Amino acid sequence: MFDTVLTLPMEVRYIWSEKRRLGSILYVLARYPTLAQLLIGLYIDLFVISTQVCEYTASHMTPVLTACASSML
Repeated sequence: MFDTVLTLPMEVRYIWSEKRRLGSILYVLARYPTLAQLLIGLYIDLFVISTQVCEYTASHMTPVLTACASSML
């Protein structure tokens, strides 16, 4: 992700502003599916959490949090 932001000005200059050639097409096909997969996975991890995951996490973390809270009292 950082690399994408860092090299975006060069990419616009050399890839998007030039005539479409085999090299530029291969570059886009290699670069952007990975970025799309990263962003979709991040969205799913942050916003689309199933009820089962929440229940599992709550059932396993409650004893730990309870023990920590009681030891602090």
